[in-house]
Amino acid sequence: MAERPATILVADDDPRILQLLRAFLESLGYRALLSQTGNDAVQLAQENVPDLVILDVMMPQMDGFEVCRQLRNDTRTSHVPILMLTSRVALEAKLAGFESGADDYVTKPFELAELRARIRALLRRSRELQVRSPLTGLPGNRLLLEELRHRIQRGQPFAFLYLDIDYFKAFNDAYGFLRGDEAIRLLGQLIRETVEELGSPDDFVGHIGGDDFGVVTLPEHAEAICRRVIERFDASIGSLYDPADLERGYLRGYDRHGVPHRFPLMTISIGVVASVERAFADPEEVSRTATEMKQYAKRFPGSNYAVDQRGRKPPRVVTPERRGRRPSATIAVCGGERDLLGLIQIEMEKSGHQVSLFARGEELLEACRTAPPSLVVLDASQQGASVWVLCRELRALEGLKYRPILLLSTDPEDEERAFHAEADAFLLKPFSLKRLVACIDDLLARAPNHTPQSGERDGNCSGG
Repeated sequence: MAERPATILVADDDPRILQLLRAFLESLGYRALLSQTGNDAVQLAQENVPDLVILDVMMPQMDGFEVCRQLRNDTRTSHVPILMLTSRVALEAKLAGFESGADDYVTKPFELAELRARIRALLRRSRELQVRSPLTGLPGNRLLLEELRHRIQRGQPFAFLYLDIDYFKAFNDAYGFLRGDEAIRLLGQLIRETVEELGSPDDFVGHIGGDDFGVVTLPEHAEAICRRVIERFDASIGSLYDPADLERGYLRGYDRHGVPHRFPLMTISIGVVASVERAFADPEEVSRTATEMKQYAKRFPGSNYAVDQRGRKPPRVVTPERRGRRPSATIAVCGGERDLLGLIQIEMEKSGHQVSLFARGEELLEACRTAPPSLVVLDASQQGASVWVLCRELRALEGLKYRPILLLSTDPEDEERAFHAEADAFLLKPFSLKRLVACIDDLLARAPNHTPQSGERDGNCSGG
């Protein structure tokens, strides 16, 4: 069977260059896709993932550097080699191209023989690296490590999630590798969908190999993603078992030593590490720490995730009991924007929570003294009282000493003020209702079931 011809996307605002390169590439046996603007180039690459991108630096709407960055930040195109064309000969321009994620550079005017050699070299190197998993279509381990290295070098905040299926070998042995592949594809799909829903555009999803996956996200999104992936996996995985095994609740099999065992139905364990907890020297240190957290999570039954908190307290494992949404939690919401408060009330009541709205801080304080709610949401826009004074007064109440407080504001600088006022989380307005629900769910799940001793309170889920 003949090998599929490579598809090469060419983006240049000069129609003469486009037609020249199309004729040239087709003469070499390649398939050419053409774009005259940066925006169209990004969309075309996402819809028809090419094997190589040839990208002009100077284009209208969006220049080549930004196109390169967007392609690198999308898991669908992050592995695609990029060759940049430019009339600039300055070293700074070339460095900017490499910094944005380009793999090679050709200066205009160029010789077709040189361009041919560079195209062939990039395509050969890409095939040799095998950067994308053929099973899930996700970027592989090499690109995942590169993403971590990139964020470490730039000093960007990140969280790394290391996900692994528990009891996968027993399932694979019982049903065969084809159904085992179904389980791996299912988890990969759930992770990708969850990150698209709850993460940010720059998040990275990779398939490390086998039943192991990795996610690079922002620290404030990590736990919401963990909880949603676990929830969806636990709800979906039963469909892959035979009815009798599912009803029984376990598989019969043998361990590596040939000893018969009853293996529980598959669950997942997730190790979570974040740059806000410690400084990492390299991706290997991140990987080792996440592996330790994942193994720690495996000590507990069911699907769990373990969060590295060393440097301030032992790892925190979120088990199904802590993760589950508390029925009929009471939520008090206070602020000056009636429309916003109404939307929050509608969304929270959909989740089965009881919501009380307060226009003034004095009313909220009085209500909390009588019956402390499970969680308080404070809008920085308050009638009369200072939200910072109100937050401290709420925290001073015995019944709210360890209950979560979420603060909402349009001012990014209020994030630091919120935590000085002892709020547990901060959301920057405007935000999506999905983000709000995820943050509130996370705060409720992590709130202690008892009156903890000093220092037991968990971290926050701050984010926009």
